[in-house]
Amino acid sequence: MSPTKSEDKAEVDWSAVSKIKASERRLQIMQSLQDKPKMAGELADEYEISRKWASINLKELEELDAVVCATPEKHNYKMYRITERGEQLMEYV
Repeated sequence: MSPTKSEDKAEVDWSAVSKIKASERRLQIMQSLQDKPKMAGELADEYEISRKWASINLKELEELDAVVCATPEKHNYKMYRITERGEQLMEYV
């Protein structure tokens, strides 16, 4: 029998959940990436923020292992997607 969500709470990285919840932009980016992978520019346009600000937030989310660059070989126009860990963290946001 698999553990329920409440039984898994002891294993949740609450620090990572807190970091996501602490920023409206990080939370919006996570929610958007749950729909489909996107480029930083698409996220910037979607939320009317600069591409630099979108990239900074993506880097912070990458450090949490919540998102990953799906096209690391590219220098520009990188695609980002939410990770399995990111999906799990979003269950508690």
